[in-house]
Amino acid sequence: MRTQAFHAGERKVQSRAGVADRIVSVGEKVLRPWLLDQHREFYSQLPMLLLAASDLNGVLWATALYGEPGFIRSPDEYSLTVRPSWNEADPLYDQLCAGQPYGLLGLQFTTRRRNRVNGRIKAVSPETLVLGVEQSFGNCPKYIVPREIHGRVSDRGGQASVVASLSDKSAELIARSDTFFIASRAAGQLRNLTEPQAGLDISHRGGPPGFVQVLDPHSLVFADFKGNDFFNTLGNVETCSETALLFVDFATGNHLYLNGEASVLWAEEGPLPIPGFARNVQFHLKRGMLIEQLSPYRWRELQSDTGVV
Repeated sequence: MRTQAFHAGERKVQSRAGVADRIVSVGEKVLRPWLLDQHREFYSQLPMLLLAASDLNGVLWATALYGEPGFIRSPDEYSLTVRPSWNEADPLYDQLCAGQPYGLLGLQFTTRRRNRVNGRIKAVSPETLVLGVEQSFGNCPKYIVPREIHGRVSDRGGQASVVASLSDKSAELIARSDTFFIASRAAGQLRNLTEPQAGLDISHRGGPPGFVQVLDPHSLVFADFKGNDFFNTLGNVETCSETALLFVDFATGNHLYLNGEASVLWAEEGPLPIPGFARNVQFHLKRGMLIEQLSPYRWRELQSDTGVV
């Protein structure tokens, strides 16, 4: 059977959004089972890498890995090696193994360039991850708030607390965030039919503070802004509701990790919590943690005219 550019969940959402006929040819052109040379060089310049993977209990998490530029290398067009500065409080610390699927997002905040990869882990050691590349593609810079590093800290804290509800520190961080990251995965059986498209994914979401709203102590919602129309995240959610969110406080280095279930709300079905959009995404919390000062970097915003429309 011919491998398609998008899996069944993605195609279903694309069809409902009215973009299926147009986007299939785009996907065939830009979705590649290898890394372009410019993307291989791009990863070597990054101080931060976003990773989606499951822990040893099968729970999905989105996390950020850090290092000095050069901690990510591409020895060939089909692989990446990562030597992150792990913190033991990270939910994916010591939880990865060879053969495990992953999703990856490289994002350069100063230039707003980004590239996504998914595949399977080839090897794990205490110092290094070797990642096999099965799908790679670039993304447009829409909704990325440009930032630059203005400080580094040696004490990365790592004090973790359980998040059982979206209140206090968690709610405050969400309310003022202009950026978060969402991990998703397609139902396992799809992978047997349309490899490697039905894998894990981690995606950037950005907007003005308040674009994510806490509805109650166990749920939040965000508007689905128009993007590249691939619908990788929503297509995964169509087949598997488990998702993971990561909010990073760029000023303090705090990380808020959330795991739960997502659902897509369509305007055609009734009033949306955040009106004026074709879709909202609602997330229901199952588990989470707040880890203080986990990032070794402190960031500041750069002036930009890239507002959300």
